[in-house]
Amino acid sequence: PEPEKPKTLAEEIREAAEEGKKEQAKKAKEEKAPKQKLVGGRMILAAIRYVAIAICIVVVLYEGYEIISSRIEYQKAIDEYATLEGEFVKAGGGTASGQKGYSIGSDGVLVEEDTEVYPDLIIDFEKLTELNSDFIGWLYFPALGISYPMVKENYIDEYLRTTIYKTPLTAGSIFMDMWSDARFGGMVDFIFGHKMRNKTMFGKLPDLAEDASPLDGDPYVYIYMRDRVYRYRVFSFCETVKNSTVYQNVGADPEKYDVVTDYIEEHNVYSAPMPYDLTSRPDLLILSTCSLQGGDARFIVGTVKDHVWSTLGADELSDDMRFSTLKDEFVRVNESPDPADISIEVDFDGLREINEDVSAWLYFPALEMSCPIVREKETDAYVDTSFFGERDSAGTVFTDVESDELFAGRSDFIYGHYLRDGSMFGPIGDLVLEEENASMALAENPYFYVVTEAGINRYKTAGYYRAEAPSASDNTASAETIVYSIVNSDTDYDRVADFIRERNEFRMADEDIFEGRPGMLSLSTCSDFGDRSRILLTGVRDDTAEEPADDAGEGDSEAP
Repeated sequence: PEPEKPKTLAEEIREAAEEGKKEQAKKAKEEKAPKQKLVGGRMILAAIRYVAIAICIVVVLYEGYEIISSRIEYQKAIDEYATLEGEFVKAGGGTASGQKGYSIGSDGVLVEEDTEVYPDLIIDFEKLTELNSDFIGWLYFPALGISYPMVKENYIDEYLRTTIYKTPLTAGSIFMDMWSDARFGGMVDFIFGHKMRNKTMFGKLPDLAEDASPLDGDPYVYIYMRDRVYRYRVFSFCETVKNSTVYQNVGADPEKYDVVTDYIEEHNVYSAPMPYDLTSRPDLLILSTCSLQGGDARFIVGTVKDHVWSTLGADELSDDMRFSTLKDEFVRVNESPDPADISIEVDFDGLREINEDVSAWLYFPALEMSCPIVREKETDAYVDTSFFGERDSAGTVFTDVESDELFAGRSDFIYGHYLRDGSMFGPIGDLVLEEENASMALAENPYFYVVTEAGINRYKTAGYYRAEAPSASDNTASAETIVYSIVNSDTDYDRVADFIRERNEFRMADEDIFEGRPGMLSLSTCSDFGDRSRILLTGVRDDTAEEPADDAGEGDSEAP
């Protein structure tokens, strides 16, 4: 091979220049790469910053919307209830006087007439009822400035977000739950309301935990109804939680009542200047709202009924307002010293326009009971439905489907709730609960009457006593439930009669009152002694059904 030719100086210079360019390009590339990475990182950070700012703007706008909406809702609630107070309620100026008032003993009995007075509020009950048929009364808590109408829900949480005008609103209404008594005659009744941030509705209740001094001079809550005013005294308040055992459907069950009071006594943080003995089970009203803790926390204020005033006159406190208008319009009683000469006229046509199930009228002079009787078409149809077809935990007086339509059976029944305010079948329950005055009145006049379109049935009281209702799942008669058994034979009759003789607490009853096996009619009500515990008053037919007089109008019944 030919030897390599030596490079010329020009070639060497050219090659060196090329190598220099490559080296410079390499260095430039190496220096440029980090700058590109830095620029990309900055762009990502900037994008994240923009997204965060956008999120913050959205959150601020949403929170602003919520705050504005909340304020608008609050203002709507304030305006609505301010309108209510201005249109339907007026302060009478000071305290009401001239009304008959009674102190209520710890056992729920009216013990004496006194001169106590209550804040005078002039309330248009008719217009409020027209506004909302679920309206039950007005609540006034002077110490906290709480003054609102109350409604009773027909289903759970119906008024949680609905006002008395039935418009949707966060503030909702001050409302009573389904299971409490609309007449405030339950052993434990509940009223619920929202804890509003602006301290309206029940917003001030939880503040008592921090400062109870407002109660020092005026610890009372007032319930205004069409015919009466109840006063309750605050005896406790405490924190609890949603669905705790304090929220019991007590009804007439003393064991459930004790569960409520045991819980309150265990958690109570209020040292009431006048402590109450709850062992006699006085009527309670519990106000419930959300707690300052939020979530499922709740705050309750326990109050005990201690006074009642009649707003209709001296003689009408024990009169049941559910039926007073019916008595005035459709019934006429002509009294007589001789029970056989009492005349009772009833306009059944008029009553049937209100309730087509009306079948008779009950009149019991000694116990001051006078009310319509409806015949149920299905079991328990009237347990929580009023004579006027409205939902009412007090129900109405009714006869069951197995009793004779004209009360001509061997053993018929009429049922009614035991209300501690003396209405419905309250007087029957009071007989067993040692109401001496009622027992004496019954001894003086043991007769009661059932008026049907066929005439008047007169009954003489055979006795009052305690028994048990049959179990809903087992209708088999037992030693405690025999009185409720169907009487188809003389043997059945004698077994029931023997039960009544054995349990009878009416010491002045005729010993031979069941001789000849006259038809029996039992008035049955619940009692404070348990879920199935009942108090009954049984009468026996003392006559033959009397035909209406010839000159009585069509649909009227009267004794000749």
